[in-house]
This record gives sequence, structure tokens and C-alpha cells, in this order.
Amino acid sequence: DTPDPRVLSLDLTLGCSDDKSRQATLVSHPVTFKGHVIKDMQIFCRNGSMQMPRGSAFNISIHYPQPYTSVIPGACVFRGPYSIPTNDSIEMYNVSVALLWSDGTPTYVSLECNLTKSQAPEQEAPSHNQSKPIDWDVYCSQNESIPA
Repeated sequence: DTPDPRVLSLDLTLGCSDDKSRQATLVSHPVTFKGHVIKDMQIFCRNGSMQMPRGSAFNISIHYPQPYTSVIPGACVFRGPYSIPTNDSIEMYNVSVALLWSDGTPTYVSLECNLTKSQAPEQEAPSHNQSKPIDWDVYCSQNESIPA
């Protein structure tokens, strides 16, 4: 399948930091493609969806899989983890973004992050505060393939 050319024009970046005190940041810049603008943008998270206004930037916390009741309210939880066959120490998480253009047609883009398993929080005795974001250790990338 040929990617939608509008996806290639997106200025949508997911930045990860090896500074363990910082979260990932997803940044969206306004885009016009052949006269069409983005009317609506939503991130599909494992725990729902999150509205993303044009020209916005905000943090997304990535958590190790836990019961939904322990997720920080308002946090977008990435889908995953998915195993990477070539490297047992890395897990991949991804999140899909859906865009509605002014001509009424949708576009999708998939973003993925690869994280080392060694950075997972230790499993401790159950407590009221288990929503620790995992530490960033490796890299994130933008994948411009369109979901089936």
C-alpha cells in the first residue's frame, strides 16, 4: 500500500529523552496540504483516546502494563508492549494518531517507541501508588505506515 501523501506532510514528532526525570513529548505543528487543513486529531491510547489540538505539545506517560485502575488519570497509555524478535532486551510500544482533514477524509499515522526492559520498575508489594512511569532509555521513531 502506498502511504497517504498527507501523512508524509505531517509535522508530528515524538521526542524521547534519556533524562529519567522527563516524559516523552508529542508535538504537533499546524499542517496544510494542498489547501486542506487538519480539523481534528486524536491519539488512540490503550485506555481510550486523547484530543490533540493543532499546534500543541504535551507529555505522554508510558507505563508498564498494570491494572487500568492504577493508571494516572488523564495519562495516555501506549499500546504494547510488543516483542522485538531481534532483541530480547527491548520492548516496543506504539500509539496511533487519527486525523480528520477539512475535506472530510481521515488519515492515520503510527508512532512507536522502543524501551529497554531493564528500565521497568521493580514489582513491589501492592500499594496505592503503582503508577510509576518507566524510565526512558533508548529511542523513539515515527513510523509512517498506515494501519490496515
